[in-house]
Amino acid sequence: MNKLLKSAAMVATTAAVAVCSLAATAPTALADGSQACTRDDRNRTAFVTDLNAPIHAEPSGSSKVVNYGWKSFSIMCSKPGGSHRWWYGYGGPSRDTRGWIWGAYVTK
Repeated sequence: MNKLLKSAAMVATTAAVAVCSLAATAPTALADGSQACTRDDRNRTAFVTDLNAPIHAEPSGSSKVVNYGWKSFSIMCSKPGGSHRWWYGYGGPSRDTRGWIWGAYVTK
């Protein structure tokens, strides 16, 4: 019986370690809205040509507007969107707001 309990404890421990490992290595992109990206464009800065340009929650003109154009936009990634790309990044005075801007509103 002692051997059976040790085996059960080992299986439970192994399962717990496996679950924790998966959680620790899960991608964080799903939490910040960038899951729609198809290309990594980190370390690029774009300049917004229209300070009234909407910054969207998703790469779609019909999605929720989270803010309006920032003078500078730090790009993280992008995806195709018709005649221009959609760029995902952050900006604003405190640099903590993230969202999508349509490529027609930026110069790189």
